[in-house]
Amino acid sequence: LDLRQKIDEGEVDHLVILGGNPIFLTDSFVDWETLRKTNKLMKVARMGYSIDESSEFSDVHIGQSHYLENWDLAGTWDQKATVPVQPLIAPLFDTASDLELILALIGSAQSPHELVKALHSDLDGAKPFEDFLRLGVHPEKPTFHTKAIQLAGYFKDLDPVTNATGPDNLDLLLIPDFHA
Repeated sequence: LDLRQKIDEGEVDHLVILGGNPIFLTDSFVDWETLRKTNKLMKVARMGYSIDESSEFSDVHIGQSHYLENWDLAGTWDQKATVPVQPLIAPLFDTASDLELILALIGSAQSPHELVKALHSDLDGAKPFEDFLRLGVHPEKPTFHTKAIQLAGYFKDLDPVTNATGPDNLDLLLIPDFHA
C-alpha cells in the first residue's frame, strides 16, 4: 500500500479523506491506530455523508453535501460524453461538496460553478455553457486507457475467512446520523 509506506517514511503527515470509509475497508491489513500513536499522522480530516470508522479516526469530520446540491462534471460509463451535474435542490444542511473542499485546500477563490464553467470551455468543440446545461451532455471522442493486470499469486497471501456469521457471532453497529 503506497499511502501506508509514505506515511511510514514521513512523506505524508496530514491526510484528507474524501468520501468512502477506508479505515473500515483496510483495517484487516493496515494498523491505523499504531500509525496514529506513532504521531506519523499529525492531522486527519475526513469528508463524508455520515459518521463512521473513518470519521472516528479523524480529527475533523466535514459533512459532505449530496451530489444533487452541487455543481460538478461527470462522464458516462463508456466515456463517450461529459454530463453536467447542477444543483437540483437547495442544500438541506450546512455541508460542503468535495469540489468546495478541494478548491479551499488549494486556496482558490473560484466557486464550483465557475470551475465547472471553465472546465466546460476547455472541452473540444464546446457549445455555449447554457446549451450544455440545457442539453445535459457533451459528446466526446472515446479514449480508453487500459492496462493488463496480473492477478497470478495475488490471492495466495490472503488468509481465508474462517468465522461464519451466525447467531453466536453477530455484530451490530449503530451509527448516529450527523445531520440530526
